Amino acid sequence: MNKRSVKGGGGLTKTKKTALIAALCVIFLTQCEVWNKPLIEELEKTSSDEDVQPQIERLIIESPPWPNTFNIGDDPKWEELGLRVSAVYTSGEWRQLNASDYDVTGFDSTAAAPRQPIKILPKNGNENAKAAIFYITILSDELDYYSIEPYI
Repeated sequence: MNKRSVKGGGGLTKTKKTALIAALCVIFLTQCEVWNKPLIEELEKTSSDEDVQPQIERLIIESPPWPNTFNIGDDPKWEELGLRVSAVYTSGEWRQLNASDYDVTGFDSTAAAPRQPIKILPKNGNENAKAAIFYITILSDELDYYSIEPYI
């Protein structure tokens, strides 16, 4: 071997060097894919599991019930009052729920309450899902009378 061929890079032109590097990259990637095939298959199997159903991440009140003021002893039908609830899933999608898909808890019309929290929880969903909350007022049966002094 003479000094000129070693020093000059073996007589390879810039185009030939680029082609050689590209060929080595292709061989390397092909070998990596074959070598890592069991790992790649395992990753594909776990990432494409179709048995995994998205869970409800949180509930959103799209339309609160109206009216939001009730009398002692009332038993409201929330969906008839316009309550609309949607679910946001762990997959990122969301959809409106039927009244049978969620539970409304916290309603107590046995006593007056100026700001009663009503909590909405998903049925058959993620127990860790964030609940949706809205507030209502329960009015007293008794009227409060105030004496008004006439201004003279």
